[in-house]
Amino acid sequence: MSIETDAANNAGPQTLTMGKSMKRKEDPRFLTGNGNYVDDMRLPGMLYMAIVHSPYPHANIKGIDKTAALAMPGVKAVITGEDLVAASLAWLPTFHGFDKQMVLAVGKVLFQHQEVAAVFAETREAARDAAELVDVDYEPSTRSSVPSTP
Repeated sequence: MSIETDAANNAGPQTLTMGKSMKRKEDPRFLTGNGNYVDDMRLPGMLYMAIVHSPYPHANIKGIDKTAALAMPGVKAVITGEDLVAASLAWLPTFHGFDKQMVLAVGKVLFQHQEVAAVFAETREAARDAAELVDVDYEPSTRSSVPSTP
């Protein structure tokens, strides 16, 4: 039985939109420059975040020096996985809730581009520039082991 046949056999009006063109209501405001994007929002006290990512697929983190990043004008905080461990926020449940995942790498990185630190600043540019100044001392590894969740 096809979808159309099934829909015709069911009582009551039923709208099938799969595979059909739909007029989008939001397009005119964005095409004319009248739309609001999240990036356009400015709120009092708002900060921007930039993430420091690992260039290695597997490496031990021997240390993270955030001194230079914190010395930059406009930088409010640099957070590492160790900071999150101290606040009991290092592991968060996944969407399905059956397991947990690291927010920022703690002790080792498990995949390339893994998040290692987060920089918070008053401007997007200051956050990006400060993220480049976070000095992570990596010891690249050829072996991989996944840490157990707490």
